[in-house]
Amino acid sequence: MNRNKVLVSLIVVLLITNLAVLYYYTKYLPNQRKNASRSEWAIKTMQLDSAQAKEYRLLRQIRDSALDNHNLDYRNVRLKTIDLMHLEQPSDSAISALADSIIVSQKPIEVEMLRHYFRIKKILRPDQYQYLDSSIYKMVMFNTSFKKPNGK
Repeated sequence: MNRNKVLVSLIVVLLITNLAVLYYYTKYLPNQRKNASRSEWAIKTMQLDSAQAKEYRLLRQIRDSALDNHNLDYRNVRLKTIDLMHLEQPSDSAISALADSIIVSQKPIEVEMLRHYFRIKKILRPDQYQYLDSSIYKMVMFNTSFKKPNGK
C-alpha cells in the first residue's frame, strides 16, 4: 500500500510538471515565435537573399520601434469601448465620437505600414516585386478573412 502511494505521488508530481511546461510553452513562447515566424515567412515568400534578409530584419525593427507609441495609443482608444459598453444605451454621438477616435489613432499605424512596404521595396530587385505584392495580398486576406471574396 505504501508503495502505491509513492507511485501515485510520483505520477501527480510528473503530471503537474507536464502541465507547467505546457502552460509555459503556450503562454510565453508563441509571442516570441510569432514575430520570428512572420519575419521568416516574409523572407521566404519574397525570396530574399542573406543580405536582403538582414536588411529586412533591420527594417522590421525600425517599423516596430516607430509603431510602439502608436500601438499603445490605439490600444488605449480601443479600450474606451469597454467604458462605452457600461452605458445602458449610448448615444449615437458617443458611438460616432469613439469611432472617430479609433480612426484618428489608427491612421499613423497605417501610414507607417505603407512607409514600411516602400522601404522593403527599395531593398528588392525588380524581379522580386511580385513577391512583395503577393505577401501584402496574403496578409490583407489573412487579416480580413472573416469573409473571402466570391464566397471562397
